Amino acid sequence: MSEQPPSTLPSAGWYPHPEGAGTRRYWDGQRWTDGVVKSAPSAWVAVGWVCAFVFPLAGFAIGFFLPRRYSQQGVYIMVVSVVVGAIILGNLPD
Repeated sequence: MSEQPPSTLPSAGWYPHPEGAGTRRYWDGQRWTDGVVKSAPSAWVAVGWVCAFVFPLAGFAIGFFLPRRYSQQGVYIMVVSVVVGAIILGNLPD
């Protein structure tokens, strides 16, 4: 009686879909199933969204409420805050 070599196939589970970016496909231990789900965004995407809103808003508020003697710097802070927010939002993945 001949022994069969141990299986080298990966265990069942969700794996990155080889043909679809941002999706995962279920491997049942023997073959790919039809089950496909969208991958959850990473924690860094959430951090990016928070930074995109909090930092520019804080900068805008600081620039708006600076005392009159610093009014010119306040305008610069507000403009830079809006520009930085736009750059961050433009670079966040969907």
